[in-house]
Amino acid sequence: MFPDEEIKYERILHTIWNEQLIEQKALATVCGQTVTVVRPGFLNPSDGPDFVNASVQIGAVTHYGAIEIHLNSRDWNAHHHQSDTNYNNVVLHVVADAGNVLPIRTQNGDEIPTLNIRSFIPKQIDELINALEGNHLPCSNIITYISDEAFEEQLAIAQQEYLEKKVRDFYSFYDPAQGMSLSWKQALMVSLADGLGIPHNRDSMVKAARYWLSHTDDGRGFSSDAHFVNAIFEKSGIIFSRKGVRPAHRPEQRLLQLHHLLTALHETAFSSFLDQELSVHWQQLLVTAGISKQGFSKILYGTVYLPAHLALSQLVFSSTLRQQVFEEWQQLKVQVPDPIRKKFAIFPKQLYTQTKGNLGAVHLYHAYCKEKRCMECKVLNKAILS
Repeated sequence: MFPDEEIKYERILHTIWNEQLIEQKALATVCGQTVTVVRPGFLNPSDGPDFVNASVQIGAVTHYGAIEIHLNSRDWNAHHHQSDTNYNNVVLHVVADAGNVLPIRTQNGDEIPTLNIRSFIPKQIDELINALEGNHLPCSNIITYISDEAFEEQLAIAQQEYLEKKVRDFYSFYDPAQGMSLSWKQALMVSLADGLGIPHNRDSMVKAARYWLSHTDDGRGFSSDAHFVNAIFEKSGIIFSRKGVRPAHRPEQRLLQLHHLLTALHETAFSSFLDQELSVHWQQLLVTAGISKQGFSKILYGTVYLPAHLALSQLVFSSTLRQQVFEEWQQLKVQVPDPIRKKFAIFPKQLYTQTKGNLGAVHLYHAYCKEKRCMECKVLNKAILS
């Protein structure tokens, strides 16, 4: 298991310990001493042991100190805790080891008792842990425990979080050193270029948009589509990937669309972005750019255009625009990429159907399932804590 996978795995163990989701009866160290958790401690946000200010009774003695948690007992030495003075106050090593548990010592030479919680974890959580190393959804093994209401709630959370993430992405192109209206419009231009570059040429398309802007602001501009495309290929030094690129995503096609979009946006008065209906203005831009009104255009609308306008509503303090964005976002239905959509095919039909046109499913997979943030997910919390 790779280090980043171990971190994801340990997040679940942290929640198990923090919530004490273990059978309390017959808890014992690997050496046979009884264990009673008086206080699990507090999760440590800084360097050092995972939990601090804990209290555990081991045998007849109550110990006060820190708790360190690992997947396997060998991780103590692998992480060099045996030579780190920050771990000298650890009183209990907690692992979920499926193999032999190795003895461990602190830097000052003390041998620390180890509690292997693997056999004390409830069935649902154990099945979840067994599923973590696979490429399927971690919760696939506990599908029978999943609540419809919890799934719907988590999908709604993911949908909202995805919109917020895309607003942050938009701000990464926003230059506060310029005037607000100019900076917002240019950030929209670059954001659309980034979207047009999906999946293989995002950086290249962003560079192309910046190249266009640098040659338009000084009054020269580009006289035609061919002038712009030729300048990108022959003078800009920008390199595009062509390997595995579908015809609709080829650089020549996307650069033509980019030129049309940038020209149209450049010529649009800033006030128009505040006055027009979002969907109406977007359709006008699509016609100008020669982009199909289906499929990909909806993804651009949801991942770029709406987040840009939510950012605009924040910049100009417009509750009306903000409400319009939220309404459009809630109603938006897009084609979720097949590789992600198929991941959710394990769910009951009524739940799987909800993921088909919901961008929240994209965020749910990438931010929760793929990152093994299972214990932060309403679906798993409901299944495990109920």
